[in-house]
Amino acid sequence: MFVQPTVDFLSHAVSREGLRADAKKLKAITELSFPKTKKGAQAFLGALNYYSRFIQDFAVYGAALYQVREEDFGPGGDLSTAKRSFAVLQKKVTDAPILKHFDRAKEVHVMLFAND
Repeated sequence: MFVQPTVDFLSHAVSREGLRADAKKLKAITELSFPKTKKGAQAFLGALNYYSRFIQDFAVYGAALYQVREEDFGPGGDLSTAKRSFAVLQKKVTDAPILKHFDRAKEVHVMLFAND
């Protein structure tokens, strides 16, 4: 591809194998400490949201961070669930898979998930 094995494009690495998240950006996300404010939690989720296609169950783990209130960051606030979700999301982003290019020669399976 353009006489290069990998091309960086829109914070993704595109190669013959497929599409992967930019390693430099993912490293920056994994080095973040737990946010001290609700706005910080939203910023973390915003950074991860761009790469959510690489993170299985992103919405499930992100829900705990989306639901924190500003009062939860004060004295007596319970952030245990949010901290666990934060750690899981950081771990999942480091294990982000390569998204393969579509192959017309292979059989296609469509899986649908729905909530009640």
